[in-house]
Amino acid sequence: MYKYKAAWYTPLKAEVKELSSLDEVDQYLKAYGNIFLSCVKVTPEELERIGRKFNLNWLALDDCVSKRQRPKVEGYEDHFFLILKAVEHSQSIKTQQIGVFVGKNYLVSISETCPDCLEPIFKKIGEKSPRILRAGTDYLCYEIIDLVVDGYFPVLDMIEKEIGQIEENIIDSSIQQPLNRIFHLRRDLISLRKIIWPTREMIMSLEKENLPNFQEKTVIYYRDIYDHVLWLGDMIENYRELLSGSLDTHLLVVSNRLNEIVKALTVVTALILVPSLIAGIYGMNFQHMPGQDNQYGFYAVIAVMAFVIIAMAVYFMKRKWI
Repeated sequence: MYKYKAAWYTPLKAEVKELSSLDEVDQYLKAYGNIFLSCVKVTPEELERIGRKFNLNWLALDDCVSKRQRPKVEGYEDHFFLILKAVEHSQSIKTQQIGVFVGKNYLVSISETCPDCLEPIFKKIGEKSPRILRAGTDYLCYEIIDLVVDGYFPVLDMIEKEIGQIEENIIDSSIQQPLNRIFHLRRDLISLRKIIWPTREMIMSLEKENLPNFQEKTVIYYRDIYDHVLWLGDMIENYRELLSGSLDTHLLVVSNRLNEIVKALTVVTALILVPSLIAGIYGMNFQHMPGQDNQYGFYAVIAVMAFVIIAMAVYFMKRKWI
């Protein structure tokens, strides 16, 4: 994991390099027009140095180290600041906060770990992508936001597959019902919703607010991201409804199975009720009982019990109770 990684570029040339310290930034700023600097797990002292070097707002710097931030955009005198939330999904939703400062000739990102979404940007600059090299830092910011937003789609695709598997498991009575997984996925969708809706507001603010170093010609790119965010919001709501439907189906299946069990137990209880009554009567402690002295009395009583059970079973089957 790198500490600092930078990309310097002009419309004609570009260079990508991992830095050992912030002191290397100054010498390249003189030779190149724009710089993209990624800072990972910086200390408070290093954060202060970054702020002084690029003249960044100290309130925004504090937001970078605070993990309880929602996606947002703030405009300042000569730069604007974004909070982005990159996500990944394994057993649960994991978020990574990225603070992005966009100035006239620089873009600085600050995060706790190396964001995977930034590597394609460094690769494009290293390969001298004309679209990035000829554009300003506001377009570079668009590229980063676009990669972060695109990273939400694979997570939702995984959730969709899990919902489909849950529905199959509910129908298959041989598999234990994944009730815990249903509630877990609902929590994941709620977490995603808390990210998607603020991101939508952030994109709207980027389009409408008069932010420094934000060119009118790049608005069309941010509108494309806005469409993607709206699509993500619709997907989340659809998946929440599917999970609610899966939960209702699960409860219905459980209720039907319980009814079948109760029905079977009721039939068994009814079949043994009359024989138990007969056995109870002949089990009373009286000296004179009908058939008590008959050598075939026991077999007669057993025969009557068997006849009653068979007759009741035939009656239940005709009524389709069993």
